[in-house]
Amino acid sequence: GRVIVIGVGPSAGAALEAIRTAGAPLTVIDFNSRAVQRLRDQGDGGIVGDARRGEILSAAGIAHARLVLLSIPDPTAAAAVVRQVRVLAPTVPIIARCSYNRAESQLRAAGATEVVLEEDAVGLVLGRAVGERLEQAPM
Repeated sequence: GRVIVIGVGPSAGAALEAIRTAGAPLTVIDFNSRAVQRLRDQGDGGIVGDARRGEILSAAGIAHARLVLLSIPDPTAAAAVVRQVRVLAPTVPIIARCSYNRAESQLRAAGATEVVLEEDAVGLVLGRAVGERLEQAPM
């Protein structure tokens, strides 16, 4: 099965590399035709369109997907995508990006398997950076 990545902005970059490293076939769905074409040029599958539409997900192969990575920042649109994926592929694991912790319940209620909280991730990186800087700075 393919990994389907929905939304290929900067936050998806490391995940795309992890998917390629694992050797999994990859299809991206995004509104940005240039980003999709760039990924196609690298050998990935790509569809320009709105993943809230069942026909777009079907064209990407959602029925046989191994995993869905949802990396779009708008929680309302993301929840709509999760619900549509659940209609077409009820058991596929969905990892969803969540820009704000307050929207986590919305994504989980829609059917996301795992939610990655941006605010928590940024907090960890900031804490690490502050700790490293304080260790280096003379008292």
